[in-house]
Amino acid sequence: MVSSTRSAPSASGDVVAYRAGPAIDGETLTLRASTGPLAGLIVQAEWRGQRLTVRLFAPDNVMAARLGRDLRQMEATLGAALGMEIVMEVRGD
Repeated sequence: MVSSTRSAPSASGDVVAYRAGPAIDGETLTLRASTGPLAGLIVQAEWRGQRLTVRLFAPDNVMAARLGRDLRQMEATLGAALGMEIVMEVRGD
């Protein structure tokens, strides 16, 4: 994973550092959870042809392991809900 550290203002106005995921293009949506139990998780969805690839970039290996345990179930559930092929990946720090 190619990543870099960037700074951004938080909701309170404080500047916080975060690790960015890989570079994105016009076919990619990237979201980052900033609070709660998933804080630091980056979710990247990329549409290519008839497939949606969802990458979960966990801020630590503990969260990555937790997400990895249910990865295939999440893939099947999302695929059934959207009626398309879904590929999910989990990457830890």
